[in-house]
Amino acid sequence: MPRAVGAGVVAAALLVLAAVGCSAAKPASNRPQTHPAKGRVMLAGQPLAGATVTFRPEGGGSGCSGITDTMGAFKLSTFTAGDGAIPGKYRVTVTKLDAGPVAADVSSSAYVPPSGNAPPPKNLLPETYGDPAKSGFTAEVVGGKANVFEFDLKK
Repeated sequence: MPRAVGAGVVAAALLVLAAVGCSAAKPASNRPQTHPAKGRVMLAGQPLAGATVTFRPEGGGSGCSGITDTMGAFKLSTFTAGDGAIPGKYRVTVTKLDAGPVAADVSSSAYVPPSGNAPPPKNLLPETYGDPAKSGFTAEVVGGKANVFEFDLKK
């Protein structure tokens, strides 16, 4: 008899866990709708690889960002990778940080993270591009449109 009771308890626990798991996925439906948004960043006419493009909403709220590939192309992400941006007007920043030497294999037991005394990463681009008030770049994401943006930086 105890086995039957134990099996019933396990089955009930699994049902509770399944219900909790399902409800944990639902908050995504409460998120604002995003729309695909992508673009390209050029520096002095050449594609800029490894730069972070950040869209900061003018009225506050959730921003989004993307990292450029070797061709300077990026896709924006707000909540999940590549999901796009929430419609609205944005101020745009572009940064490319030099994090200094990085261990080839961070899973190695020999990896030692930087100490608290390590200098902050250096922005390899002019500081102006990293300041939303000074970058000079703006964008507007509109639902149902292509939302493709081009940013040309000067040295």
